[in-house]
Amino acid sequence: MFRYCFTIFLSAFLLFQIQPIIARLILPYYGGTAAVWTTCMMFFQVTLFVGYLYAHLLRSLFKPRLAWFVHACVVMSAALALILFRPSPTSVAGHVQLGSTSIVWSIVYQLSMSIGLPFFVLSTTGPLVQAWQATSHRDQSAYRLYALSNLGSMVALLSYPFLIESTMTLNAQLDTWVIGFLLLTVGVFWSSFQTIHQSDWQNTDLNSAPANERNDRPAADDWSAWRIVYWLLLSAMSSIVLLATTNLMSQEVASIPFLWILPLTLYLLSFIVCFERPAFYQRSIWMALMGIASLGSIFLYHVATNAGLTLQIVGFSTVCLTACMICHGELESTKPDQRKLTLFYLVISAGAAFGGIFVSLGAPKLFSGFYEFHLGIGTVLLVSLASIYFQRRIANSAANELGVGRSWLFFSSVLPAAALVIGLVGVMASLMYELDPSIQERVVFRDRNDFGLSTVIEIKNSRRFLSGRVNHGTQSLEEGRALEHAPYYSAGSGIGLAIEGMREIKDQPLKTGVLGLGAGAMSTWLERGDSVRFYEINPMVVEIATKYFSFISDTPGRKTVVVGDGRVELTNELRRTGSHQFDVLVMDAFSSDSIPVHLLTEECFQLYDQHLADDGVLVAHISNHFIDLLPVLIHHGETLGMEMIYVENLAKGPDQLASTWVLLTRNQSFVDRDDIRAAQTAIPEDTPSVRWTDDFSSVAKQLKWSSGIKLEFE
Repeated sequence: MFRYCFTIFLSAFLLFQIQPIIARLILPYYGGTAAVWTTCMMFFQVTLFVGYLYAHLLRSLFKPRLAWFVHACVVMSAALALILFRPSPTSVAGHVQLGSTSIVWSIVYQLSMSIGLPFFVLSTTGPLVQAWQATSHRDQSAYRLYALSNLGSMVALLSYPFLIESTMTLNAQLDTWVIGFLLLTVGVFWSSFQTIHQSDWQNTDLNSAPANERNDRPAADDWSAWRIVYWLLLSAMSSIVLLATTNLMSQEVASIPFLWILPLTLYLLSFIVCFERPAFYQRSIWMALMGIASLGSIFLYHVATNAGLTLQIVGFSTVCLTACMICHGELESTKPDQRKLTLFYLVISAGAAFGGIFVSLGAPKLFSGFYEFHLGIGTVLLVSLASIYFQRRIANSAANELGVGRSWLFFSSVLPAAALVIGLVGVMASLMYELDPSIQERVVFRDRNDFGLSTVIEIKNSRRFLSGRVNHGTQSLEEGRALEHAPYYSAGSGIGLAIEGMREIKDQPLKTGVLGLGAGAMSTWLERGDSVRFYEINPMVVEIATKYFSFISDTPGRKTVVVGDGRVELTNELRRTGSHQFDVLVMDAFSSDSIPVHLLTEECFQLYDQHLADDGVLVAHISNHFIDLLPVLIHHGETLGMEMIYVENLAKGPDQLASTWVLLTRNQSFVDRDDIRAAQTAIPEDTPSVRWTDDFSSVAKQLKWSSGIKLEFE
């Protein structure tokens, strides 16, 4: 039995360890967008389905000996491919295919070329090992190995942000994973050698199955379409809730392994609990919790970044866990006997793959907002209500036979049903608010793409651009005020100080570079003869800035907008035409409150320095609700040998927003200016210096943990 446990645990560990590793590896090449993880999850889920289909067909069509030979060839091919073509930053860069179409297909191609075959082999291991065990040891339940598999997956996920990512470079992570895969090949052959002596897979029967598999299970031939559809629905809904929750947290905070892994860990935990300890799934309790958690998550959805990080993580994680517990608890209660084990897993994986495809490919095309979050939660609530209805009919009969009082029925059905209805009302009300034109009259534009949700609204005589839920540019609609410096770019902001200071020192037109276009409000600092070069990865933002705001068209100076990732474009331009010699270079490329880590590494700041004039100023806008970036900028200043100026700019009027800036320069004349010294904020003495590189960065350590709510009504 040990060999099965070893192989199952190791395969699951490797299967889920490679997911954050490879996603972290390719993230910089796609602008750090949250779509990278949801696309990766879709790829993993679809590949898992293909692996389960392969395992089912292998068992259904071949005798054990031939099946063993076929699988041995596949496993050895994957091991050889991994040795010869180990994933690396160089190989990843070679497979990047960005164009005018969605980045989803580029990421799918990237993953297929780098880890497609090894991941496929890992996905087949779980069902095949359980099939081998069920055939060779008919008196033991193979479903317990499923729980062990999920435990290995959860250990892999929990260890990554807190142990692996924080102590190992990406290259070291990949090397260790490759060694683990080679060890797994040994485990696969060790687990399967007895099977080649079996004459038939189908030698188990209900009488030889474990006792807990013989009772209350549908007979192997008692299969109906509704049961399969029910399994597909449950697995799809848990997948949709998982990915929609992850999407929300990644869009508003950061697309980082920690926030990818937490919901997925809860998803796996629910599998472990439901399949290893079915009694822990008490339908009435979990469904009542689901109703309450749904209402709380909808509240947090609308409060958005006004809620503290801790509160958001706890709230969204709770609804994810309760939804998954219900879906997986219902799956466990209707699972078949072991003779249909691989087919049962195949149906579950198909539902999960459908959920991944829907969130990654369908939802961005169908919806102008994150409505898949409402859809996933609402469907789970409806399924729960239906389940309570049918179970209550059974419970009523049992209560009459056993003489159980009505109070028991109240707490087991009426109370959870009431909670579910309240939760469903909250979800529907939220969705109606999002969709009703009469409520959303102030919305001028609203759409989403692979880079997130973009909205333009008119409120209080101004037009605002929201990336996710965060203001990324405001323009006054009042006469004569359209080109005022607001809201982040006031006279006391980092940009204002840098532009005004350098203009007086150089006494000539300025050359400026800006990573991140927003609404184009930085253009208000231009004068005749100045030039600015914007770098913007999101084509939708370019459309918004030019169509719905007039900053770019109405301000003087020469403006150029380069569509593409700022780091990639600066690297290519340095290679083709040399340094731009910017007088001021601004890093202001956040999407919502999510940070692009690849634009904040040591290597990237060295690139910025190469494009900066000797006396130029590098400006970093580090305003953020959830992540403390000051320690990272302190390290970059020390490494580049630059003087650091830290500026906390407070809002001085209703049309301004507080902002935080770091200015780096070697220009002593700029540093010694009176306005710079007056604006400078003292850095706390206990602030550490944190190094982020392309190969090593741990965002989890820089998170700002808070649990309060700051309500702002407009």
